[in-house]
Formats: sequence, C-alpha cells, structure tokens
Amino acid sequence: MMGEKYDTTLTILWSVSTMIMLALTICGVRFLRFDSMLGKKTEKHSFLRSTIMSVSVGCFAVLASNIGFIILYTRIREDVYLTILWPTFAMVAIGGGLLWFSLFSITILSLQAMVLAESGIVATRKKWLKLLRKYGGLTLSFCFGAPFAILGLATFDLEMVGYCFISISSGFTFFSGILYGYMSYKFRTLAANQTGTNTGQERIPRRCRELHHFAMIISICCMLLSIALALWLAVGFYADDGLFADESKFLIWSISILYIFMVCTMLQDISLIIICNDKNSRPQETLATPLLELGPITDADQHFIGTVPQAPRPSWLPLKGIGQANVDPNRWSISLENWDKFVRACMATTTWSALAENKGERRLNMYDINVHFIKPWTQGTGCSIACLMDNTQGPVDLMVSHAWAGSVVESLASIKTITNMYLLPNATRIFFDAMCMYQAEDGALGGLSITEQLAMKPFTTIIHQKPQHGMFIIHTTISEVYERLWCVHEIDEAIEANIQIYGAFDPASWNDKALKSIVTGFSTVSAECTGEDHKKTLTKSINSRSGFDKLDKIVRDVRQQSIKDLESANLFGQLFGMSISAVERVHEA
Repeated sequence: MMGEKYDTTLTILWSVSTMIMLALTICGVRFLRFDSMLGKKTEKHSFLRSTIMSVSVGCFAVLASNIGFIILYTRIREDVYLTILWPTFAMVAIGGGLLWFSLFSITILSLQAMVLAESGIVATRKKWLKLLRKYGGLTLSFCFGAPFAILGLATFDLEMVGYCFISISSGFTFFSGILYGYMSYKFRTLAANQTGTNTGQERIPRRCRELHHFAMIISICCMLLSIALALWLAVGFYADDGLFADESKFLIWSISILYIFMVCTMLQDISLIIICNDKNSRPQETLATPLLELGPITDADQHFIGTVPQAPRPSWLPLKGIGQANVDPNRWSISLENWDKFVRACMATTTWSALAENKGERRLNMYDINVHFIKPWTQGTGCSIACLMDNTQGPVDLMVSHAWAGSVVESLASIKTITNMYLLPNATRIFFDAMCMYQAEDGALGGLSITEQLAMKPFTTIIHQKPQHGMFIIHTTISEVYERLWCVHEIDEAIEANIQIYGAFDPASWNDKALKSIVTGFSTVSAECTGEDHKKTLTKSINSRSGFDKLDKIVRDVRQQSIKDLESANLFGQLFGMSISAVERVHEA
C-alpha cells in the first residue's frame, strides 16, 4: 500500500514537472519566433538564435524524459521498465547537455560583450577568448561525452556508466557553481563602476545587474545540483537497488526541478534581451526647428536641387584665430571632443533639419557640412574649424581617412565607435581634412587655398609622423570610401609608413549582407579625384610603391578584421540594447 502511495506521489510530481517543462518549451519556441522576426526587421545576424534553439530542443528532450519517468512510476512490468528506463535517461543526457550548452553559450556572449565594454575591442581579439568562443561548446561536449563513449565501448555495464555520469556531473556542476559565483561578483562590481549622465548609459549598469542576478541564481542552482547528484551517488552505493532504488526517486525529481529553475532563469534573461532589442530597433523621431534665410541644396553629384535656411553661427565659435598658414601641417588637428561638438552643433540647426527633410538625414554628407556650415562659419577668418576651436593644436594622434560623399550621421557614430571600442580619451587629436584644412578659399589673411595646403602634403606629413593610434578608415553605406583616390593615397602612405590601419563603421547602419559585399565589391584602381593633375600624381606615386593590387589585398584584410570587430559591436548592441557608439566614456588617459 505504501509503495502505491509512494509511486502515486511521484507520478503527480513528475506530471507537474512535465507541465512546467511543456510551458517552457512553448516559451522557447515563441522566443525563437520573436528573435527571427527581429532579425528580419534589423537585417542583422542574431547571436541568440542558436542559444534559443538549443534551449527549446533541450526542454523538449527533458519533457520527453519526464513522460518516461511518469510511465516508470505506474508499476509496469520489469521487462517494459528496463525498455523505457534507459531511453528515458538518454533523453535526460541529451536534454541536460543541450541546456548546459545553451547556458555556456549565453555566458560566453555576455563575457565577450562585457570585455568590449570594459577593455575595448582589442581585448576581444585575445586568443583565449577567440578560442573559447569558437571551440568552447565543442570542447565542453567532448570533455563531457568522451568518458561515456569510452566506457560504453569498454563495458556493457550500464550501471557503471550511470555512476560515472553522475560523478562527473557532480564535479562539473560544483566547478560551475564556483565559476558563476565569481562571475556574479564581477558583474556586480562592473555595475557599480559603470557611470554616465545620459539616459541610455543606464542600460550598461542595469544589464550588469541583470547578469549579476542571472549568474547568482545559476551559481546557487549548480551548487544544489552538485549536492543532489552527490547524494544520489551515495544512495546508489549503499542501496540494494543501486542508482534506481526507491530512496533515490525523490532526489531525481529534485534534480529536474533545479534544471527547471535554471531554464526559467535563462529564458527570463533572453526575454529581457529581446524586449530591449525590440525597443531599440524602433525608429527615432527628429526634432524640427524654425527656418531662417535660404541657401542652396545639392545632390550627391553636387547639382542644385533646392534651398535651405542659412545656419546661424554658434556663439561659442571664436571669430578669429592664429591662421592656417601659421600652423605646421603635422599639427593640423582637432580633438575628438571638439569634432563631436562641432558636428552636433551643425545637427542642432534649422539648416540641418531642412537638409534632412529634403535629402534624408542619413544621406547628408561632408559636402553638405562644408557648404552650409564649415565655409560660412570660417569665411574671412583664415582658420579651419580646428584652428578656431583650438589655437594650440597639437601633434596628430590618429589619422582619419574618409570619403566626402560619406554619411555624416554614420561618420559621427563611427567616430564614437572608435572612441569606445579602442578606449580613446576625448582629448585624442585627429586629422580630419574637412575640419582641419581651411575650406573657404577666400584669400583671407593668414589663410591658405586648398592648392597651397595640398602642396604642403599634409596627408603624407601626418602619416609619416606615425600617429600613435594609427589610421582609421570610415566606411558608410552611402559611399564607397575607395572611390576617392585621395583615400587610396592615404592607405598607400600608411603602408609605406608602417602604421596600424583599422576600419571604422557605424554598427547600427550595417547589416550582414552589406558587410560581406564590401570585402570584394571594390577596386582601388577605379578611384577618382578632382583635377587630372592630382590624379596623375597620385596614381604615379601608388604604382611606384605597393601598386593597386597590393592595396586591394590590404584593404580586404582590414575589412575582414573590421567585420569581426563589428560582430563584437553588434553583440554588445544586442545584449545591452544600445549601440556601442552611444556609450559615454568617463575614463580619460
């Protein structure tokens, strides 16, 4: 009679577990659907897809094993009992393995994102992290599965295989508990150290707190699992019926409940990420401002297409400076902070709003900035924007190569991404020709014409000074940077000077298809520039050195590395619900 009550109780408990696991399986499938829809919406690879799939399949396998346990506790015949027993434990092994793989995957993704946020993109290129990301799951499966495969070939004693499985699982979960406990502490520390003044910046410490809670719950579950497995092992050694003695049955059920807690924790974390990404993918509204006096609008080919209000000059921008002619070309530089300040000042004007309405905000380029902001605001001063904003321009720390036809919005995000991914201080001085050369062409006292400035070879001079942070090439979706021969000349000089070359992108603007297309969809030999004399001179210089074919190869290599870096940036965006370019850095050199 007691045995019947015993089995009835277990049947009820396993039925409850089965219903919960069914709900979690359905939840996982729904998350997979939402993630797929979000991927189509953003046209970007989802780093969570494989994790959600393995969670869903793992839940289904555990669900099947739970049904097996329910059948086992209905007092069926011994021959049928053994027929169902081992397939049930096989499903437990498959389901548990997939759930551990999912846990491992989401942990590695979170660690990679945190390494990027804390130590910059260079840290994500470390060999140990790349190997862990690429082979970690396979190694885990091999280390866990190999002993059982060897035992299975060496002996047909299934009970011995069971003892080994439980022993290894107990040790593994104990180690995992310690690891996740340490991770919980690290995420809590990171949450306390992350600060910022903008609203979006709060997402980083908030996400760190979420990861702290996630790791803490997983750590507790792992420790309890280790204890439960050790107790099961001990009972198996002393009970007459071994691992499947009546005394072990409640322990087995308690282990399934701990797995349910872990699955719930994983799915909750995945849901937080998906919800945040969905909110972040919604288009942002732009603010309109009143209109003033009108000026011309040109298209991508610089043809007149309309008029816009003239931009009011910022009160903080000085009316005079020391003059472009009085500054050495190797000191034509602007700080990252001032570059950002100037571009945002342009974007805050009625002129920008009108241009955006006519051309589309993301299609505004440096030609527009030059015509409507740089020239009017520097005219008559003889000074570049950089010279007006800082009379004591210092040596260039970083060379920026860009196409004038490239998107200003994407260029701004690219500069912010460079700052955040490479942990550059705001005082870092860059050469950005549109702002560091005098563009007005008005013969002002102390000024220089474009021809006079180019004759001083600023690109060559600055690059051969070997800027400490190398050269970054800004890529935008509306213009191929290597359609501009001056950009080809700049990378040729960078190769000659043997400085580091990096790609710079706006992570929010590039999808997987666009990224793949830029690796092969270009040819430096087809690049053009204004002025036949300039074209001949630049082409002759390139052919006398590397040649266009070698440049193509180096550009491909730079872009391949940039794609990997962008994957890290997109991972950060998916896990934190914000672009890496929106992070506000507070640590200075």
